[in-house]
Amino acid sequence: MSNFEFGEIIKDGYKTWKNNLILCIPFILGGLLSAIMAGIIMAITFLSLFWPLIETAFSNPLSISSSEFFSQLYSIITSNLISIIAVFVIIAIIVGLIYSFFYSGAIGMAKEALLTGKTNLSHMMDYGKKKYLNYFFASIIVGLIFLIGVLVLIPGILSVSSEIGSSGFEFSSQNFNAYFPLIIGFLIMIPYMVIMSIIFALVSYAVVIDDLSAIEGVKKAFRVFWHNKLSVFLIWLIVLVIGFLFGLIGLIPIIGGILSLIVTFFIVTPLTTIWWSKFYITISKT
Repeated sequence: MSNFEFGEIIKDGYKTWKNNLILCIPFILGGLLSAIMAGIIMAITFLSLFWPLIETAFSNPLSISSSEFFSQLYSIITSNLISIIAVFVIIAIIVGLIYSFFYSGAIGMAKEALLTGKTNLSHMMDYGKKKYLNYFFASIIVGLIFLIGVLVLIPGILSVSSEIGSSGFEFSSQNFNAYFPLIIGFLIMIPYMVIMSIIFALVSYAVVIDDLSAIEGVKKAFRVFWHNKLSVFLIWLIVLVIGFLFGLIGLIPIIGGILSLIVTFFIVTPLTTIWWSKFYITISKT
């Protein structure tokens, strides 16, 4: 893809976004509903597991030291690990389904806006209802691929857990060897995650825009990447840089966090979705 075509994608995508500011609605609704559902489930879990410990710490703070507090906290977590994992799996499924509906709807809106010049919330509903399951299962497939990178942390986590169990949360040069496998794991995992995020960046767009199943969407996205490696990397880099630059708003004292959220949901996410959609429609034809 030439620099001219990249320029056209950025320029046309921006124009399409400017004429369809309603594109922010799916991301706002998806974010709000996901946060509410996850918050409710986590609050119930947190209170049921940790309330006795928290009540003791607040009612009589002198009765428990910080090391004892963290030791008891660690004990509660390890003794209820299966339940905690189950709760996080439930949250992941619920949030994943919510995001799948609204994000597939958003990509559908972006597609309609690019092809016809205008979109509306009925497109969000139509594409969301039609594609959310395929989007969700495609996300699971990609998530499993990413999980391979997380597995390299297991030796380090076991090593650190053993160290915490014997000496608490104190970090020193004497117990550095216990933390070293975890550090190495992160050094392997991070590049792997970055590479996978580039390779499978177009999966959701293939599923929605080309109306494919989850497996076919993953295959199509991989094929498009494989034949256009540099182009996919460049648009990924452009989106990353734009997101980083807008993310600097969060550094503004006091109101930075709120401004960053507003800019993310109202500008960055819908605009980059348009760019990715425009890119996919353009590149998949070649």
